[in-house]
Amino acid sequence: MDLKSSIATILELLQEATGFEALMLTEIKGRVDDPQQTVVHAHSTKESSYQINAGDHWSWKDSGCSRLRNSHRYFSSDMQKDFPDLEVLKTMGVQGYISVPIEIGPDERLYGTICAMSESSKEEQEEIVGLLRIVAKAIANRIQRDLDLEIREKLAKSAREQLSLQAHRFAQEEHRVKTGIGVIASWLELMNEPDTSEIARGEALAISIRRAHQLREEIAGMIRMAKSQALAPELIGAIPLSEAIHEALDSLPITVERRIEEGIWVHAFEEYIISILEHLIDNARRYGGSEIAVILERIDGEVVLKVEDSGITDSSTKEKSSGGTDMGLNTVRTMAESMSAQMFAEFSAMGSVVGIKLTEAEEPLIL
Repeated sequence: MDLKSSIATILELLQEATGFEALMLTEIKGRVDDPQQTVVHAHSTKESSYQINAGDHWSWKDSGCSRLRNSHRYFSSDMQKDFPDLEVLKTMGVQGYISVPIEIGPDERLYGTICAMSESSKEEQEEIVGLLRIVAKAIANRIQRDLDLEIREKLAKSAREQLSLQAHRFAQEEHRVKTGIGVIASWLELMNEPDTSEIARGEALAISIRRAHQLREEIAGMIRMAKSQALAPELIGAIPLSEAIHEALDSLPITVERRIEEGIWVHAFEEYIISILEHLIDNARRYGGSEIAVILERIDGEVVLKVEDSGITDSSTKEKSSGGTDMGLNTVRTMAESMSAQMFAEFSAMGSVVGIKLTEAEEPLIL
């Protein structure tokens, strides 16, 4: 039996066992400053006047469950007497009320509640509260198992995609290295031809030296990519991105402009995020102008982390504008895609913008 069917059956049995006219399982999520309580499952007797449906929601701060939790209680025999300012419960005619938390994970994060409501005053019964707490714990364990399974499936998928991506990247770099070696060999053969002029030999030597330097950078980039993959964390969790960016910038030896939207959490490897940020800033310093800005913001439902500079100032303008062979950005792309993020880049003489787009995560709600 799946979780949804199991909970529906459990609520029906609990209603019969407790004598309360309506029971519901709720989930609490949203921003810390305004969390919402949403009905996931509900069950009521035919005689009950309560009309509670899955999907109904209201502010957690104005709920009966929140009031009882803040009072360090599970039970109220008369909510209207205990909390006369709760107009919703007064309108519904709720008197007897039980609320037990569903807490998941080692940190016992509040996931939601099991609530029981009655139109009449109820005497507190420890056995009923104890029963609901046992059920809440069992549901919490099941929810945690489902979440763990979902994370494992996502990690497995990400690992498969990452291995495929890594193989593709290394195949590309291997091809480029072999091509570069072939080009150098051709120029060296030209230099050894007896009828080659001294001027042509000098040009061939200069081209071979430049290509050898490019090969060195490409090989170094392949090594950096291999190291970044070897250092991959075991789990993609939710991290406080705004906070991590501030801490990373505080540790840098240079000062950059910050335009950081606060309170953003994402699913990402924090080690990768810091490495990506360092690569982007280094890229801006090497190829951009003197003014560098780090920007973190929400755009069209995505989280965007980007580095802007005031303009390309060295001879690599053409190479950068045409896509270039900068291995730092290849490393950024590899790390971003391993977290299901996307890298983007725009280069021009007026300035460059390079960054990544990430999936926002909900801030853990600790109440």
